[in-house]
Amino acid sequence: MDSIYQKLNKKLDALQEHKSHGKNNKETMKYTVHTRLVNLTQKKLGSEQINTLNLGFDCALEKDPKQFINTLMMMMMMIIIIIISIQP
Repeated sequence: MDSIYQKLNKKLDALQEHKSHGKNNKETMKYTVHTRLVNLTQKKLGSEQINTLNLGFDCALEKDPKQFINTLMMMMMMIIIIIISIQP
């Protein structure tokens, strides 16, 4: 059991020695570049945009809400027609 601890202590000593002889922290610092932030507090939203946001994340698409609802209705009608035609 002592031999295991001696090996671990040697490894720990080697790591601490390597760390003390490493590069200066300023040299190893990594810099990140952030994207430009735009202040949108002066922007006014229309009533349709506010209604779309109130519906939640699932409905808040970048499409016009009226166009989205019309497309959804057409798809639902097509699905109903297909289901009716499949049933005997």
